[in-house]
Amino acid sequence: MSSGAKAWLGALREVYVLFESPLGHAFLGSLQGENSGATPLDDMPHAAKGRKVALNFTTPSAVARSLLQRLKARSLPVEGLEGFSDSQPLPISWGEILPLTYLRSYGKLPPVVPMSFPLRRFNHSAEMFDELLLLGSEIGQFLDQLPQRVLWLVSADLAHTHLKTGPYGYCPCAQPYDDACSKWAAAGGSLEALQDAKEYQRKGAMSCGFTGLVALQGFLKAAGWKGTVLANEHPTYYGMMVAKFSPVAFVV
Repeated sequence: MSSGAKAWLGALREVYVLFESPLGHAFLGSLQGENSGATPLDDMPHAAKGRKVALNFTTPSAVARSLLQRLKARSLPVEGLEGFSDSQPLPISWGEILPLTYLRSYGKLPPVVPMSFPLRRFNHSAEMFDELLLLGSEIGQFLDQLPQRVLWLVSADLAHTHLKTGPYGYCPCAQPYDDACSKWAAAGGSLEALQDAKEYQRKGAMSCGFTGLVALQGFLKAAGWKGTVLANEHPTYYGMMVAKFSPVAFVV
């Protein structure tokens, strides 16, 4: 991670985190007060054998319920997730643990409102475009009304078809897809660049994180934001991008 990204994450204090993971079965918002899990890293490049990463975080249940109610009132197909009558932590895995570990590295992890996207992202994410823009717009308006500061964190790995030897094979659309995502982020949310990414996704980029980018665009398009791309690489078969977005009024 770049020194700029480390400094930015290290400055986060007194915030809520809205965390979006692509690894879900439906549009889900967790209502559980406690969340806990551990994930093995045996299949990760350069990871020590037998190593596991554990993580616990709390969810501000009242905020999560209010967000769920707003989205349902807009007829969006979102469900709440709660287990064990909220008497014990809800299990989480690598889709939540690994991204949030980066935040934990720079201090106590703030309260997190986790959300996930449905299984149809695999084959129909391009067709979900308009629905995701609406979802993001509604989430953004809700967050704007909160008295707390909020970090909207999107876990969105890019094209999964960079290598012939990878599990999804190779597609010449992979690098153009990742490039379009960089262009989108650098522009602070370019709808034109995201439309380009959508076409590469349709051709076979196989980015499970595309849905999260479109949802975030639903909010970014409503206000002036400055985007900065901190990294965009594909050290293995899938691309990864780190970018940040700041309100233009706050940029110095």
